[in-house]
Amino acid sequence: MRLALVFFLALATSACSAANTPVGSAATTTPAVTPTPTATIDPLATPAELQGNWRTALPDGGSVTVIISPRTYTILRFDTVHGKVQVDGNEIRFSDSDACPSGIGTYRWNVDGDSLTLTSIRPDECPNRAAVLDGFTFTRRF
Repeated sequence: MRLALVFFLALATSACSAANTPVGSAATTTPAVTPTPTATIDPLATPAELQGNWRTALPDGGSVTVIISPRTYTILRFDTVHGKVQVDGNEIRFSDSDACPSGIGTYRWNVDGDSLTLTSIRPDECPNRAAVLDGFTFTRRF
């Protein structure tokens, strides 16, 4: 009788344990999921279509080349001037120029094929930069 009682208790304990396990599920552990790294996108970096070497003719017969990189720009005319750019939508902000460290110029930009047009949104704090950028259409140089 004692053996029957031990068998009954073992069977009851097993049944209770099974009752708490959902039907069709196995008592296994789920492996840890390692997140896949994602690329960080810089929302203010210059878009690829705006990057490159651009050149235009000036009314005085000279020319100017503007080189736009993801975060910087270079203007080549009589001297070489470097600075920083930030892009937000169709606006580009030129700042931290060698020639005008505290001056900021904000322009609307438009690329159509191999042509880039820059139009000042407000007066550029660096008049020499405005003289070679504002209202000009540049052609992409390859």
